[in-house]
Amino acid sequence: MADKILVVDDEKEIADLVALYLENENYQVFKYYNGMDALRCIEQEDLDLAILDIMLPDISGLTLCRKIREKYTQEHAAADEDVIVHSGLVLNARTHECFLNEKPLSLTPTEFSILLILCRSKGEVVSSEELFHQIWKDEYYSKNNNTITVHIRHLRAKMGDSFEHPKYIKTVWGCGGFCIRPRTGLASGKAYIDPSAFGSDPAVASVPAYCHQSLRTMEPKEQY
Repeated sequence: MADKILVVDDEKEIADLVALYLENENYQVFKYYNGMDALRCIEQEDLDLAILDIMLPDISGLTLCRKIREKYTQEHAAADEDVIVHSGLVLNARTHECFLNEKPLSLTPTEFSILLILCRSKGEVVSSEELFHQIWKDEYYSKNNNTITVHIRHLRAKMGDSFEHPKYIKTVWGCGGFCIRPRTGLASGKAYIDPSAFGSDPAVASVPAYCHQSLRTMEPKEQY
């Protein structure tokens, strides 16, 4: 699909000439001689480039430029909420796609949900009970902990993680489940993602989201 370019100039000869050159290079050109028509185009089209004359008879080219920025800032902000970026890991909550080191990672819906919850928590505790409630919306019993740990084990296998040398999901024992917690003052018995992994900006999105450090794993007795 050809890139879309907006050309706005009240001098028709200039606008026509610029548009002609661009069309000869197979770009899709939206050409206007005034700001109001261009503004409607900005609202309706997803543009790749805008060539604007500043001195227009009705709306300044700078105003049009601000409108374009506002539109794309809002769109990218909405997209960023759907995408999590974390050190080689990319999760897209809207499309349920996951990439690890730029390679697609095939996850079941439950595995994807667990990973997404852990990444979004960014250091907040997420117990096995909370994971169970968020995913299945059902009453939690202690035996359900095994369900969570089985999915965690499958996640680790798919992510190339290991019990001996964890790189992603880390378990801290004694709390009855998995969670994301800071490195200091960890109680034992849960899995967490180190919050320092996220850096100052946890959602660097617009691209396939990766979460800025790793989810790490450590279990003293039993491999999940």
